[in-house]
Amino acid sequence: VSFIGFVGLSTPIFEAHFTPCVEIGWRLAHEHWGRGYATEAARAALVFGFDECHLDEIVSFTVPGNRASRRIMEKLGMRHDPDDDFDVPSFLK
Repeated sequence: VSFIGFVGLSTPIFEAHFTPCVEIGWRLAHEHWGRGYATEAARAALVFGFDECHLDEIVSFTVPGNRASRRIMEKLGMRHDPDDDFDVPSFLK
């Protein structure tokens, strides 16, 4: 058995116009990309967040060039709103 990565909910620690919030995110080892694992696990995390934690909203974000993560977000029914674009502080260093 090997660890392939993680999917889950978190609270970002940086400030942006949409924080505080709950984010859904995923980080999988490259050899496990493209197999649907992130999408399947993210769907389960969304159900947990909405049904068990009673959250009103869950966000997700990525850099513009990360087409794979954007595709997962689309599969989850999320939509991109250009008004919500922002610079992630940790990426600016």
